[in-house]
Formats: sequence, C-alpha cells, structure tokens
Amino acid sequence: MTDGRGIHTLQLLPALKEGGIERGVVELSRWLARAGHPVTVISGGGFREQQLSEAGVEHIRLPVGRKNPFTALLLASKVRRLIKERGIKLVHARSRVPAWIGRLATRGTGVPFVTTAQGLYAPHFFSRVMGMGDRVIVISKLIRDHMSSTFGTPEEKMRTVFRGFSAEDFPPVPDERVAALREEFGLKPDDRLVGAVGRITHTKGFDTLLQGASHLTGRYPRLKVMIVGGVDPRREEFAEKLNAMAAAPELKGRVIFAGHRSDVGDFYPLFDICVMASAFPEPFGRVALEALAAGAPVAMSTGSGASEPFGDEISPWLAIPGDAGSLARCLDGMLSDPGEARNLAARFKTIVRERLTAERMCSETFAVYNELVT
Repeated sequence: MTDGRGIHTLQLLPALKEGGIERGVVELSRWLARAGHPVTVISGGGFREQQLSEAGVEHIRLPVGRKNPFTALLLASKVRRLIKERGIKLVHARSRVPAWIGRLATRGTGVPFVTTAQGLYAPHFFSRVMGMGDRVIVISKLIRDHMSSTFGTPEEKMRTVFRGFSAEDFPPVPDERVAALREEFGLKPDDRLVGAVGRITHTKGFDTLLQGASHLTGRYPRLKVMIVGGVDPRREEFAEKLNAMAAAPELKGRVIFAGHRSDVGDFYPLFDICVMASAFPEPFGRVALEALAAGAPVAMSTGSGASEPFGDEISPWLAIPGDAGSLARCLDGMLSDPGEARNLAARFKTIVRERLTAERMCSETFAVYNELVT
C-alpha cells in the first residue's frame, strides 16, 4: 500500500537536453505529478529543467552521467541518503552510469529499482546493469531480444512499453506557420522536400541520406534535403563531412542545415517525406511517431523498433541501414506515387494518435511501478 501522497519516484538520467530519453522523462514526470505522485529527477541539467519546474517537479542537479567510478560511488552515497530523506518508494534509471548509481543506492534498502533499456548496448560488464533492475522496461521487441540474447535478462523481468507521441508538445501546425517556414528557407511551391530530424551524429545516417538523395536529383530536379538538428560537439568532423557532401555537384544548393530548433514539430508538415536513415537499427525513434502524427510519410531503416506497431504494411518504407542505394529506391517509390504515400501515412497517423500516445506510455510505465510498490 502507498500513503496519501502517492508513489514518490526518483528518476535518474544523465542530462535534460535534446533527445528521446530526456523528453520521455519530462512526459512521465508531468503525468505522475498530475496524478498526485511526487517526482524527484536527478540529472546533470539542461534546458528541460524549466519544463520540469513548470510541472511542479523537483530537479536536483548532480553529474550522474559522468563516467568516473569514484564519482559514481560518491553519488550513489548521496542518492542513498536522498532516498531515505525524501521517502522515495522507487528508483527508475535510464542510461548506464545513472543505472549503476541507482543500483548501488538502492541495494539493501528494499526500494525497488527499475531500468529502461533503450539501446543496443555493447556486450560488456558496464552495460550489464541495464538488465539488473527488479523490472526492465524495454522500448521495442528489438531491444527485448537484445537484452535477452546479449545479457541473459530473464523474460519474466522485462516489460515492453513503446514510446509515445505527446499531442501536448506537438499541437496541429497552422498553415500560416508552414508557409512562414517555407519562406524562411527559400522553398518554392514545386520543391520536393525530404527532411530528417536529430542531432548531427554518425549514428543517425545523415551521410546515407545525402548519398541516397544524390542518386535521385536527375529524376526529381526540384528535390531538396533538410536536416533539422544541432551538431553534437563530439562529432564536428562528421558535420564537416556532411557539409562537403552537400557541396558536391549533385547536391549543391539542394541541402539545408536548419540547425538546432525548439520548434521541431512545426517542420513535419513541411516534409514530403521524413527520413530516419539510422546507420544501425533504431531501438524506437520518436521522430517516426512525431512525423506520422503530423501526417508525413516516413522512410526508416529495416529492423527499427518504430516500425513494429505498423506490421508488414510499412515494409515499402523500409531501407537497409547504411545502404544508400536501398534508401534511394525507397524514396523513389514514395516520391513517384505521393498520393499512395499520403494515404498510407493517414492510416498510420490514426494508429499513432489513438494507440501510441504519451498518455498510454506513462500509464503502462506506472503499471510496472505498481507491480513493485505494495
């Protein structure tokens, strides 16, 4: 049983910056707070701190993402004291360093420990902690199979919770706003825009996107490519590579780097096709849900967790990871029959808005908590 204040949870993650993990924590924290469950979040900080504050959620800034074993031990001791002082009923960690801190802090306390596994972690001891929770939430069958085969995580401990689309964070975009963006970036009425969203890092496959697009410029003279996302400071060389590719004759004048934007949701209606050309199978990219919820067709890598809810019907939109020719063929099929692409996108939009909501994601996560807190 829980007291009248609900289940007080502690959420651990490296930072509160741009990314799916960060957004998911904010969505869950809002949902819990509205339902009367106190939430404390510990992270290294970031611009999403303001979003937590607006939701009435406590945030404590600690460097829980720092990969230093001595720092982790000191932080585990601090977190352990905080668990006792705040009356924390459950600790939920995302990412490996916070997970080690959470595991050490809860050991011997009787406080349940939950992890969310959302990556194809390398098979070494450091990553094993993601399967050490009393419950392990996995964001797709792809990740469930990986945790089972790579780390031997027991099936009975794992719970699959697909990521969700937040209508609150992505309201409908007025036509005037779409027109303003077209003007801002100099897009003509007959331009065919293939867009991608995400931090500029090699794992997102933006180089494959540009290579694939270069195969299509002869067939589609008005084809343009837009990448919306900031440069990862650790991947500046990769950003330079993309700039060089964009300057090649086949792509010169066709590639737009929009940079980091706080209005990402406004861009999806702009795209004729949104691309998630991840270099490796994507565990469950939120970009796919956001774009589909806006009615945009989405090309993605084969094996992506985001394709799982849509079954075989999404097969024509799948391309082999890292294969520019495969992606070009996929895009060609979508661009050559835009009516069919939009019809299929409309069906997927209904699925996202009715079945793959952030509300559902939060409710299913809380159901996992209830399995452990009695």
